[in-house]
Amino acid sequence: MFDALGDELRLRGVDENDLLYAIMGMDLVLRSGASIETAIEYVASHDYGEVSFEFKRIIAEVQQGSYLDRAMQKSAKRVKNKLYTEMARAIVRSLVTSAGVTNTLRQIALRETQLRKRRFRDFLDMSRGIGEMFVILGVLVPLILGIVVFTSDIMADSELPGAPGGAPVYTIDLGYLLISIVLLMIIVYVWVKAPKV
Repeated sequence: MFDALGDELRLRGVDENDLLYAIMGMDLVLRSGASIETAIEYVASHDYGEVSFEFKRIIAEVQQGSYLDRAMQKSAKRVKNKLYTEMARAIVRSLVTSAGVTNTLRQIALRETQLRKRRFRDFLDMSRGIGEMFVILGVLVPLILGIVVFTSDIMADSELPGAPGGAPVYTIDLGYLLISIVLLMIIVYVWVKAPKV
């Protein structure tokens, strides 16, 4: 059962949000005075996605006779994720040296949270003005283009001498096509630059 799961984790990786919430959950359990084994069982018994499945695998390896520190080291090798490896190393270090892991896990969670906030703030700074540009191109320019076409058609139909002719249909279609392309480019640009938080 767990061999297929390990391969799947290696291919897909771990969801960063699930991992961050699992670390925070372990921190809460450890701060309440529970052991590291209890914290691992807590994560395994709750829904933290692939992290819970990997922790179930660790528990199964320990029940089969492996030491917890070795099972965590093997897990860190299976799951190719920098944050997961850092968490596993902190747990192994605490098991080997009998040092507390609570502060280390809290620091890892806080640092990761701050990194995500900084990425999101950088994205907001980068995307300033894009919303206004989107509204201008998506609403105002087509409205102005429609008014220009409407007035040029009225002027062309009038009986006034020297009235200009109506706007050619292909220029109107070309204008809407160009606006649509620019709007699509803005959407794709924002989607690509959006932080994966």
